[in-house]
Amino acid sequence: MIARPVIELTGICAGYGGPSVLQDVTLGVGAGEFLGLVGPNGGGKSTLLKVILGLLMPSRGRVRVLGAVPLRARRQVGYVPQYAEFARDFPISVCGVVLMGRLGQSPPLFGYRRCDRTIAMRSLREVGLVDLCERPIGELSGGQFQRVLIARALATEPEILLLDEPAANLDPRAERDLFGLLKSLNRRMTILVVTHDIAFVSEYVTRVACLNRELVCHTTEPLTAETIERLYGHPIRFVQHEGHG
Repeated sequence: MIARPVIELTGICAGYGGPSVLQDVTLGVGAGEFLGLVGPNGGGKSTLLKVILGLLMPSRGRVRVLGAVPLRARRQVGYVPQYAEFARDFPISVCGVVLMGRLGQSPPLFGYRRCDRTIAMRSLREVGLVDLCERPIGELSGGQFQRVLIARALATEPEILLLDEPAANLDPRAERDLFGLLKSLNRRMTILVVTHDIAFVSEYVTRVACLNRELVCHTTEPLTAETIERLYGHPIRFVQHEGHG
């Protein structure tokens, strides 16, 4: 049994006008879990995040986030996209990016409040970049930039954090540092992270779910070559397991 579910997907089918990308996906994510979502390219991982965020309506099935439909829960969900929405040479500082996480939290006519700036600085401190507050984002390393995007998500003060391949294009040391940060954040929030590194992520998460249009969930017991072959190369069905704390 998982803890009180904060994300509930039941019989979800979803796509983009053609064949369904997600087929009858059922998944519960408990409060305080750190769930790793893995699977082949085109298997529907990013699509699943869009359904949870309310950015894509499923053609069939039921979605609840923190007990509500996704649009009502959106302010309580932090999101780190696979690709940043702006170019790295855009003239904005680290602090300016993080403050974007406060958009929608403040009255739109009066700009950022003092508490918004306090929360932004607290978020930067949590990811270890407070000293780079005024630095242009174009001067950051890939690992630093990814932490800025996480700080922006933290500035929303979320209960749930969703990340779409946050370690893409990072070197092994930066990847390990990043997942160490996420493990620390997991002490106070539920985390769902999409990743390709099935062996690496099992060191950090409480459960692994493999998605290839349909879904398989696994605990964090060591993943053997036979298990990976079955996950990626054979028909997939939903299997519910007890997660580890």
